[in-house]
Amino acid sequence: TPGSAISVGNSLAPGDRILTVKCSINSIQWNPEFRQQLDQFINDVNKVTTHAYSFSIYIFLRAFIEYENFYISQYINREFFDEVWLSLTLYVRGARVSARTLERREFIGRYLPDNCRIANYQRIPFRYGQQSSLIEGTKIYTA
Repeated sequence: TPGSAISVGNSLAPGDRILTVKCSINSIQWNPEFRQQLDQFINDVNKVTTHAYSFSIYIFLRAFIEYENFYISQYINREFFDEVWLSLTLYVRGARVSARTLERREFIGRYLPDNCRIANYQRIPFRYGQQSSLIEGTKIYTA
């Protein structure tokens, strides 16, 4: 709703919306001095997000094959997709995280080396990756 904060939980609250506006960079009249940095940022986010979609599918397919009682429903949440997105970047991780976050990271990490090798993907250094992962993880979760 206008003027209200968007929830950051596992799902969107009633009335919350994600709005994506597409336009050319030229139309927003970006400061030319920082144009190259903006272009690089957009390309990096797009590359990581594209790989995060396919990596998520890869994780689920492998888990279904490897675990007879794999319950995908416990992984279909924004936090999981945030961590998938972050796993595809190189960033400074905080020292203190919850046990659930560590569990997600361990689960995702089981499949990361094979996925990077198969997809010929190299993790991208990403400053402030956690902020971007919140946005992109939510988009993946709601897609």
